[in-house]
Amino acid sequence: MNEKRSEKSYKALALLPLIIFLVLYVGCGVVFTILGVESPFGKMPRYVAVLAAIITIVLYWIMSSKSGSGAAIEALDYSILEVLPYVTVLVTAIAGLDVVLVLLIGILMSGVIGIATGSIGFLNGWSRRCWKR
Repeated sequence: MNEKRSEKSYKALALLPLIIFLVLYVGCGVVFTILGVESPFGKMPRYVAVLAAIITIVLYWIMSSKSGSGAAIEALDYSILEVLPYVTVLVTAIAGLDVVLVLLIGILMSGVIGIATGSIGFLNGWSRRCWKR
């Protein structure tokens, strides 16, 4: 556990998937505008999002191979119950459910599961600050 970490900080690279997606989204919108398509930014094909994901994976792979850290990736502990809201949001979004409904389901599931498992406490931080006197 006392291994020396790399001196490089890649915090801005966390935005890479968003940047790639936005470039492709705006690019498709511009192309569709030039072609005269009605509502060009709403007509972006789904495979463009898949292309953005593939480009991001390739770029992350290239950057990780150049870092030379060679650190082994270890499996972390997780609870299937706490992963359930993420899976539900993903499945309902792919199924074509309304965006607002998908987000509402995800928020409610996360809240209920978090409170039930004790990983989210209702107003924990606020109550600690108020009664700390």
